[in-house]
Amino acid sequence: MNRTATRFGVAATVANAVGLALAVYLTVEHYSASPSYLCPATSVLNCQKVTESSYAVVFGVPVALAGLVYFVASIPLHLPAAWRSTSV
Repeated sequence: MNRTATRFGVAATVANAVGLALAVYLTVEHYSASPSYLCPATSVLNCQKVTESSYAVVFGVPVALAGLVYFVASIPLHLPAAWRSTSV
């Protein structure tokens, strides 16, 4: 495996791990009785306004939960074991 492919694989794994962490956080905050967002309503980035908007739920499923499912499914595909392909 060449260096570019290895760097891409590492970057993809790190990006997926960050995405998973954010999706877990937002899913927990969505289902929390009294959410305490990292970015307060008075800041430039208003997490509360975004996560409580009408676009935060699609067909009754929170977008954060959909992201969580995506990253849980995606991470195994980006781990080093998946990089080693025997076919071309």
